Amino acid sequence: MENTAELNKKKMSLKVMAYNRFLMIRYTTALFFFSNLYWLVFLLYQKSSGFMIPLLLLGTSLLPIVEQVKLYREPTNKAPLTKKYYQIQLGANLVLMMISFTPLFKELFFFMNQDKGGKFSIIFILLVGMILCLLILQRLNQIKHNQDKQYDRVKKYEKLLGI
Repeated sequence: MENTAELNKKKMSLKVMAYNRFLMIRYTTALFFFSNLYWLVFLLYQKSSGFMIPLLLLGTSLLPIVEQVKLYREPTNKAPLTKKYYQIQLGANLVLMMISFTPLFKELFFFMNQDKGGKFSIIFILLVGMILCLLILQRLNQIKHNQDKQYDRVKKYEKLLGI
């Protein structure tokens, strides 16, 4: 009986280690989710017609959230929905950056100063978001091809346990 419990404990620790390969991705997804949520709330409060952009981004962010939950139950190194979301978010940030140079800036980012400083701040935030998207896409590719450091740790631990 104790042997079975110990084996289950070891298997669970391996499962958690494999799930943690996606830890940075989960935190970044939460960051984008809440950023888009707050932006949506601001736009709805102002009754801006631009509310559809963060609403759509929020909707698409549900894809990686659901996929990450599934990854705990069914460990895999593939996360196609998460990859698609980050491609969409990257594209949206690029388009929003271009919009920063148009009169639509005032409609979408009314809460920022409408001078160069306000535009620079939004462009900086969008650039940081784009860099995060690119890092996550790179990380997803590493995980997909089992080239991430956590994969090596999981395999070493698996070998150590003799499972």
